Amino acid sequence: MKKYKTYFIIASILLITVIADKILWISISIDPLKTFTEMKTEYLLKFPEILQNVYLITFIDLIFLSVAAYLFYKAQKLQVLKRLSFSLLVVSIILICWHLFSLM
Repeated sequence: MKKYKTYFIIASILLITVIADKILWISISIDPLKTFTEMKTEYLLKFPEILQNVYLITFIDLIFLSVAAYLFYKAQKLQVLKRLSFSLLVVSIILICWHLFSLM
């Protein structure tokens, strides 16, 4: 029982991290006066130097989302969190698709 709560908490933290990254990108890219290159540069400057690579950030997000989806799937065994875990599993899968599409 406690194991499934831990799964849920870890998955939630991973999902929130990726959502925060998406909110950061949207908040930067909403300015219509900036070019794509300027937006990309501003976005990358928010990260430490070792992470200033769009593909690396996307790959890390994909790993986080995949682990989160798996943990939400496992957390469904806890009856109290079954619906919420399923809903967040769906959100994770949608974000995985978004990231995969953005790599094309």
